[in-house]
Amino acid sequence: MRSRRWRRPTRWPPPSCTIYSAMICWLLYPTSLNAKEYLYFAFKMFAPSTYFKVVKNPAVAVSSLTLAVVITAFMGRELACLMVERGYFCVRRVAKFMNNLPANDDGFDPVSMRGYKYPVHFRICTEANVITIDQIWQCEGRLLLSSGSTTDHCCIGLKDVCLAYAMYQLLKRRYYGMARAEEHLDQTCDFVFKGLLHGTDDDYERAFRIVEVELGFCHDYFFTKHAIIFELETGFFILFVLRIILILVVAYFVWLNSLSVKTPTAIIEVHSRRADAIITVLVLVTVLLIELLQATFYMASDWCKVSVACRYVTGSWYQGNAFFEKLMGYLSRFTIFRHWKNRIDQYSVFSNPNAAHMAAASDLQAVKLAIVRSLRSCDGLPTNGKGSLRRNGVFAEFSWALQGQAQAEIMLVWHIATEHVNAKSENEEATELHRQVAVRLSRYCAYLMDSAPELLPGYFGDTKSAKCNVKEDVSKVSRSRRHGSQDPEDDGSILMTGVKLGKQLDGSVERWKVLADFWTEKILYVAPSDNVKAHMEGLANGGELLTHVWVLLTHAGIHKINREEGRHTTMASQPSQASV
Repeated sequence: MRSRRWRRPTRWPPPSCTIYSAMICWLLYPTSLNAKEYLYFAFKMFAPSTYFKVVKNPAVAVSSLTLAVVITAFMGRELACLMVERGYFCVRRVAKFMNNLPANDDGFDPVSMRGYKYPVHFRICTEANVITIDQIWQCEGRLLLSSGSTTDHCCIGLKDVCLAYAMYQLLKRRYYGMARAEEHLDQTCDFVFKGLLHGTDDDYERAFRIVEVELGFCHDYFFTKHAIIFELETGFFILFVLRIILILVVAYFVWLNSLSVKTPTAIIEVHSRRADAIITVLVLVTVLLIELLQATFYMASDWCKVSVACRYVTGSWYQGNAFFEKLMGYLSRFTIFRHWKNRIDQYSVFSNPNAAHMAAASDLQAVKLAIVRSLRSCDGLPTNGKGSLRRNGVFAEFSWALQGQAQAEIMLVWHIATEHVNAKSENEEATELHRQVAVRLSRYCAYLMDSAPELLPGYFGDTKSAKCNVKEDVSKVSRSRRHGSQDPEDDGSILMTGVKLGKQLDGSVERWKVLADFWTEKILYVAPSDNVKAHMEGLANGGELLTHVWVLLTHAGIHKINREEGRHTTMASQPSQASV
């Protein structure tokens, strides 16, 4: 079941929290069952003349600690939900800021981010002191000069983390249904092709790492409290210090063996035992460890890195403090959690329904590199495979398999053809890389049609129905073969069309290169969509490679592709059964 974290079930504190807090206070101060006397005692207890006595009262420490924990937990949860519900007004400021950017006469440099005024940090209640990405990248402080783009696969520099956060700020506009003012500008396209994908093929990993961090921010925004803690950092820090102080005060009373409830009118005399003290200490240690663990998680998160970078850019004291620079540089190298599973699921229409698995990490690296190469080689927008066939000089031979069908049907035809070629071909070292890319992407697209059809173009019900029809045809053919029957003749079904295409590909020397280039372009072709909510919901389950490609294309200004071209055109002539 997918989590829907941003939908608040209630608008008022849960009744259980109110009831539990009232019961704890009533038990700690059982002066009487008379509400009037109870309120009088509470007022007298907090009178100015009794401040020092209040501090020495262990019941006050225990109740204050309980209320601080309950209020902080509830406040963080409710504010996080409210932030998403009312996020339109915050994102509108980002859209307004981007719409009102003045013309830049100095030009743009996507490598050094000169001229790119993408907002990194907007204060939650004001538009003053906006920090932009070019300010961070042009900062001459030693902390940011020594933590630029890194080639380390396990960590990412402070500059790139801030760049990912700025991209996250811009991406949220799509979730809230806002246009991107910079969508059709040349510098937007250059930002991806000459910035993120700048350099040789070996630098492709940096672009995907930045996108992964960006989607991590999206995950935390919808499913955790890190976003609201980031915006209200000072307030949450004060509450954290208060909770730590209260824990130490209660521990002090335990150490003095004076953790007892004293009331003006004794109801029943209770003597504490050694076991009570041990249990109390264990509870306090547990609470303290949880508090420290939560603080450690936030300090090691990308949110804290962005906060540190913003403070560093705007504060001259930070830039001149060698100890602070070394400490923050050390902390910025740590990342505890990554939200993406770093795997791509695999599925085949010829396999058992429960036989789905994930591709190895080494296969994923080859797939990413092939996708980047295909994106760079595209002349304009990605096509449904025509561009790759033309580049390989086989468009006239295989163009018939691209026309007159829905995208799901085309993908199924080529998936069946890929499986056919894979079953008939022997392992050849010269074509192993292309075979690996083609098979992995073919089975990944089949997995999307089976488990995440809402991420693909077209109606997801029709997509899943087409896949089920192919599975039924495969089952019929398998049963007929077990009974000794011959394979059915070409009846125009997706299965038989795919088999025909596979047989035709068997006769091509460059079959694996043709298939690999087709699938890399196809994944670029189906990625652009307006179903932002489906992509964000998928982050709760680890995310998809298609979402990473979707984000990359979004920042390149590729939001939509007209996929209706050729849908109703006359299908090109297919090769006859005899020629195959």
